[in-house]
Amino acid sequence: MRDQCSADTISRCIVFVIAYLRRVGVIYPAGSGSLSAKYYFSGYLEPTTLFLCTYISHIKTEPVMSTKKSAASKPVQVGQKSYEMPPRQGFTVAHFLTVADIDRSARWYEKVFGGRILSTGDSSGAPAYIQIENTWLLVNVGGGPTPDKPTVTLSVPNPDHINSFMNIRVADIQACYELWKSRGAEFITKPIPKYGEIRCYIRDPDGYIIEVGQSTDLTYG
Repeated sequence: MRDQCSADTISRCIVFVIAYLRRVGVIYPAGSGSLSAKYYFSGYLEPTTLFLCTYISHIKTEPVMSTKKSAASKPVQVGQKSYEMPPRQGFTVAHFLTVADIDRSARWYEKVFGGRILSTGDSSGAPAYIQIENTWLLVNVGGGPTPDKPTVTLSVPNPDHINSFMNIRVADIQACYELWKSRGAEFITKPIPKYGEIRCYIRDPDGYIIEVGQSTDLTYG
């Protein structure tokens, strides 16, 4: 009886392990790989389990690749679409800021908003890329006209004369205000009710303003 119980226990354990390994992709069904070796456990398994084990799979010979990306963007899911930077198909929207110091700005957006620095730029003119929640930010130093924009000069803004800004919509503006302020964000005012929402503005290291707003009466779509 003890031997039978032990065999049954071993059988169930092996079947459980096999099911788990197949689920996580360590083994796959026979015939789908290139390795022909199979694993037999006769003498320990009941017939049904023996059939399952001998039919299962070949161990994968490919190395298991890590899904962690140290310097790549995380896909952002919106509805039924997935967006990433750089895009594999279609297009992805990012916002560009002209800054005085690339590293300072990248580190600021990383610290305050928990952004992910995907690239730090270089001396040849490449910008830094930062992923912030469902959007991407490019920061680079200014400069004169280039062949692809021959009449345009890029420069940091006049802090008191802004013609565009980032708008961040939040679910709890008071919580965001307190958190981001504790991380070094400079708010122009505290959150103020206005036009069906509560909002306030942050200044980044180059003087750009960032609106933070929580809708109260406004609806979208």
